Amino acid sequence: MSNLQRELEKFRKQQLAGSQLLASATQKRAAAPKRESKPRAPGRGRGRGAAAATGMPGRPQPDTKTLLRTGTGRKDAVPVGKHIKDVLDFLKVERRPLSADEILQAKNVNIVPGAELYDELKNHQRVRVTAEGLFEYKALHDLQDKQELLQLLQKAPEGTHAGDVKDAYIGVMDDIAALRQEGRLIVMPCWETQDNVLYPTDPKMESFSIDQDIVDLWYNIKVPEDPVEVEAELRKASIQAAPRKAVRKRVAGGKRERKKREYRPRVVTNVHMPELFMAPAPTQID
Repeated sequence: MSNLQRELEKFRKQQLAGSQLLASATQKRAAAPKRESKPRAPGRGRGRGAAAATGMPGRPQPDTKTLLRTGTGRKDAVPVGKHIKDVLDFLKVERRPLSADEILQAKNVNIVPGAELYDELKNHQRVRVTAEGLFEYKALHDLQDKQELLQLLQKAPEGTHAGDVKDAYIGVMDDIAALRQEGRLIVMPCWETQDNVLYPTDPKMESFSIDQDIVDLWYNIKVPEDPVEVEAELRKASIQAAPRKAVRKRVAGGKRERKKREYRPRVVTNVHMPELFMAPAPTQID
């Protein structure tokens, strides 16, 4: 019998012995009696009983620092940033001084003096705290009506972003549309800020007039529809187009020759497995 046949026979015996051992262990486990679990006393340990005794399933009791930081007695406290947004939205809609109790009843947010939420609202640039301790929304520009809006825009002839005045008072966007319809305001989009820019019209331009012959001259000049013809006419009038960026040109020359890959044959041997050649080769495998 060759060495390979001996190894195969040895492997079959080991495989048979392993399967018999696994079957025996499975039978012993199935025949073993099951243990009866003893019920735990409620309120002891760290399991469900302890959680039920505390009144909060699986959650620890909050400490005093957490309650002071959030300003609320709820154990699953909402982040402070969410409370700030809720309060700001509510103040922006109401547009009047509100007490902490009114905010608590409307938004279920408890503002406790000394807590983190109270300090954040007190120092917020969009919140005004009165001497009586009331909270009020504070817009970027303190405006009340359309006339004050127009006066603000006239002080900035370079333009004012619509986003800076859209929260000044309720109905400000309607007043902007009305001023635009009246011709006292020009609205231009700004692609850099993705916002409209408001420009006031100059009152002096209302009395400005143009002679009719100049108006007729403007409308009588025919502009070609073809851009190529427009460019040709501009060149005739000695008006040069703006220079374009220089286009890089490749230096004229022959194509780069691809380097030929050198063929390096690899010799594959079984020198690292000398035990295969210590015995005569088998003639067959069962």
